Amino acid sequence: MSDKHLNPNELKKPDAFQVQGFKTLSWMERNIKLLGLCIAPVVLLVCAFYAWNYFSERSAQKLRDELSSIDMIYQQEEEAVSKPREALQKEMQDFMKGAKGDQKLVDVKMKELQEKMALIKADHSGSLTKYEAFSQQNMNKPAGWRAGMEAANILVERNEYAKAVEILKPIMEKAQLPLYQTQGRIYYAALLEETGKKDEALIELDKALASKPNEELAANALMAKGRILQESGKKEEALKAFDEVLSKYAESSEVEKAKVARSFVQ
Repeated sequence: MSDKHLNPNELKKPDAFQVQGFKTLSWMERNIKLLGLCIAPVVLLVCAFYAWNYFSERSAQKLRDELSSIDMIYQQEEEAVSKPREALQKEMQDFMKGAKGDQKLVDVKMKELQEKMALIKADHSGSLTKYEAFSQQNMNKPAGWRAGMEAANILVERNEYAKAVEILKPIMEKAQLPLYQTQGRIYYAALLEETGKKDEALIELDKALASKPNEELAANALMAKGRILQESGKKEEALKAFDEVLSKYAESSEVEKAKVARSFVQ
């Protein structure tokens, strides 16, 4: 059938949705300026939100990159003494395999080798200076907290306990992440131990363990606790701590230390 035979009265009329749509479009045409004033702030807010996220992520990435460059310096300092350490470790292993005769002489030799091992320390002066500066500049950020923890760790190894405390206290006060709180307590406990406050050190370590830290930190805290208990003459409790490392945290880097420490509990 051609169009000329169509009855205009039989054509479909616009439904309610179409009518409302036409009305809305007409209103928008008449009030385009008003719409612009309403929509512009929303668009600006959305753009500001994405811009803030973008620049925040760029800033965070820049901090991570800077901290990673300091970590590389630390690793290079460690690598400088890796060969002497490996050579002495091999000497200790070979000696233990062929050790015979008077047990006292064997113990004396092993003690001598262990003392030599303790003297082989990396010079972390370069990374320490950079960690300290980075931490001070970024004390309200996670990257700054980690840098401070690294600096405190180096200072503890160097027996510079007072300086380590100066770095740890602000971190324990400002760090909002459990990871850094736990690390702070472990390092702080080490300082308390060195100054003879063993009971207080044990309290800090128990607090660290109660926070349910990751496997590596938990094993580290247990090793520190076991060592303090052993030195305090609490042998059974010390063995319990070392055994917990071996049974619960078998994948941690503290396992070998736990085995050795357990063998020295008399």
